[in-house]
Amino acid sequence: MKAALRSGTRRMKPNYSEGTWFAVPLRTGGFAVGLVARATADGPHVLAYFFGPKRASAPTMTELSDLRASSAVKVARTGDPHLIDGRWPIIGTSKQFRRDAWPFPRFVRKEEIRGKAWAVEYSEDDPGRFVAEVPIAFEAAGLDRDASHGVGAIELMLTKILG
Repeated sequence: MKAALRSGTRRMKPNYSEGTWFAVPLRTGGFAVGLVARATADGPHVLAYFFGPKRASAPTMTELSDLRASSAVKVARTGDPHLIDGRWPIIGTSKQFRRDAWPFPRFVRKEEIRGKAWAVEYSEDDPGRFVAEVPIAFEAAGLDRDASHGVGAIELMLTKILG
């Protein structure tokens, strides 16, 4: 059953949806901002856009109205436990959210030893479901590494990016 966790406890129903804005505490203090761009009804995978600059406190919805996909410092697939448990405080949900304004990017998987690379695609409706991969030039630029980042890894990454 999807609702059960390995420890035998039941998974809480997600308290977020596509278009939900949230704050990510940085390891050195302050906050980054995230937007859930893709999610399933029962979690646990999300595609999120992340933004700077580093903020002293979580912003209000009004302060986020000018953020666009093109200004994200990172787009990543991650889990939702800190959204559910409140460690990533939810700011609010955009009533104007449109999927087409927040595209699901392709990622890259590389085999360094063989010098091969693939563009990796995931389901538009389930950020945890692999759909396809297509060979690309090993030197191809512009795609982030294919990975599902843990919440701690996201916090560390954003702390490094935002200084």
